Amino acid sequence: MALLADQPELDLYDKEWLIHTRSEERAPAKIGPTAQVHRSLVSHGCVINGTVVNSVLSPGVRIDVGAVVRDSIVMFDSVVRAGAVIDRSILDKEVVVGQGAIVGDGSDFDTPNSQEPGRLNTGITVVGKRSLIPRGVRIGRNVRVAGDVRTSDFVSRVVRTGSSIDRLPERRRRAVAVDGIAHDGNLGVAVEAADVARRA
Repeated sequence: MALLADQPELDLYDKEWLIHTRSEERAPAKIGPTAQVHRSLVSHGCVINGTVVNSVLSPGVRIDVGAVVRDSIVMFDSVVRAGAVIDRSILDKEVVVGQGAIVGDGSDFDTPNSQEPGRLNTGITVVGKRSLIPRGVRIGRNVRVAGDVRTSDFVSRVVRTGSSIDRLPERRRRAVAVDGIAHDGNLGVAVEAADVARRA
């Protein structure tokens, strides 16, 4: 994030110190007509149709119309769907944030994570690799979402500040999928399956 400063200590534009990192072959970043990008690093392969402020986007990230990414880092090939908000968060690779979801919700930056109080105590929420965040879910501050989490692992639409979401054991996951939010008409296994198929 320090690279976003007006004059960072590591000058990315210093002609005497060129960066020779070999990157993947991807299309150039595409900034759509509805996009707004302010003080951010946007990598190749990104498709931006929403708002990105003071953030770093790795290659292949997609920000849909009406989505907002603020003060965050979003890793390779993650998708932020329409109307979702990412605030002071770090998303690992291949994360899908559902429509209208909020990651980094509320003004309580001081309540530390109950499982990782020494690491998650500054208001930053982290989401693990290949997790699916259900549409409309609100995730607070200092929350840890494990990798490969699915919609059926969320037992509530509100994830309190300082808590964690882990993968449920398969037996319990199936029960939640029948009775919980995965079939409440707004989420749905079809959405999750489509996301998985799209990334395959």
